[in-house]
Amino acid sequence: ASKKHWRDNILFVTSRHWVMRSDPELLTENLKDPLPTDVISVDANPTFANVEAYLELIAGKSYSGIIALGGGSVIDVAKILKSFLIPSQGTTRSCDIEPPNNIKTNSNIDLIAIPTTAGTGSEVTSFATLWDIQNQQKVSIESAQLTPEYVILDPSLLRTLDGPNLIFPFIDSVSHALESLWNHNRNPISEIYAAES
Repeated sequence: ASKKHWRDNILFVTSRHWVMRSDPELLTENLKDPLPTDVISVDANPTFANVEAYLELIAGKSYSGIIALGGGSVIDVAKILKSFLIPSQGTTRSCDIEPPNNIKTNSNIDLIAIPTTAGTGSEVTSFATLWDIQNQQKVSIESAQLTPEYVILDPSLLRTLDGPNLIFPFIDSVSHALESLWNHNRNPISEIYAAES
């Protein structure tokens, strides 16, 4: 991806479903050199407590990059984990995520997002969403540095979707396109993409 030493140590973030199917191993086997990868499996609708547990798993470790393979929940968690990491130094602070809004980060770790569903758009935004169970609400966290540096769009990853895993993301993507068309912040370029979508 970049001139950084991407093969040194990679954090692989994916869904529990993909881990059960052994797809992380299949992915690394198809690369030229095996990646020494730590794998975190993410459940749908992650909470602040979930992320704190993931941070405990990687405490004291350092990574040269993060690969996120999955839907919006996976990519959102990978974004937040990235904000806690600095190459060669591991986690930058204790697990103290709090519900309001912004994460200030000086992380310069590259994140590659590989979406396996349509609809969330998390791979191209500076937002990450977590569930605040105590207050029964979704919380959006924003930082320009949360936007992935690289995105791989592989339509073949959508072929195994069926039932709710196909219908709900499809409806989500149509809703985003329609919302973009009537949003007062729309512009001529966003209108073209929304209409094409």
